[in-house]
Amino acid sequence: MGRIKIIIAAILTAMLASCSSGSTDGRGSTALSVQTESGDIITPSAAIDAAKNIIKSEFANDATFVDDECIAYNTDVPGRFRVEGRFSTLSKDYSALVFGMYIQKFDTGWEYGNFMIQNSWDGEYILRKHGRMKELEQNENIGDIITAGGIDFTIAEKKPTAIRLYTNKKLSHSQLKGAIVELKDHYEIIQFATKAKHERGEEYASWTGEMFFDYDSGEIIGKSKFIQ
Repeated sequence: MGRIKIIIAAILTAMLASCSSGSTDGRGSTALSVQTESGDIITPSAAIDAAKNIIKSEFANDATFVDDECIAYNTDVPGRFRVEGRFSTLSKDYSALVFGMYIQKFDTGWEYGNFMIQNSWDGEYILRKHGRMKELEQNENIGDIITAGGIDFTIAEKKPTAIRLYTNKKLSHSQLKGAIVELKDHYEIIQFATKAKHERGEEYASWTGEMFFDYDSGEIIGKSKFIQ
């Protein structure tokens, strides 16, 4: 069990070093429309409009934006954008402000993460906030039922590249393999737990770094052998 934990920690460290959930995807300043897991099509212009609305509600409702300098950038999380732009506000007596925020579309609407406004003349931070984006991302879909490999699982936790699932009782390797085959193209990390012990750290098996881990037996099986 301890050896498996050390191996998984090393794999996770390497995976985190190779990708960041909030990084741009290298497409420059022209973002593309994206499809979320629920099937919604999210456009860059919708992200920009949502960011503008947040600035109006959180800072100045008379904000006037320079439209050709408001730009959305894709990130590696479906439905999440980084939006940057320039605006002014008479009520706050600022003629040249710049903003930047991470913003994501959830089933309940748009929410922002890191959010800042600066005076473009001297770089002074006028506003710095951190919204509920990460919190909503972690809690979204918790308790929902997902079917994989012909088995109904309950979602204990879900992130863009990882998911933790539980059933009433432990499943066999063959049952877990069926679920992994259906889910591995969507998640890099798949963790399995039981209803009685579904908290993080209580899993009995997982699929991580294209390897299967059985925590009870200490068995580690590579992709080529586990998925034949």
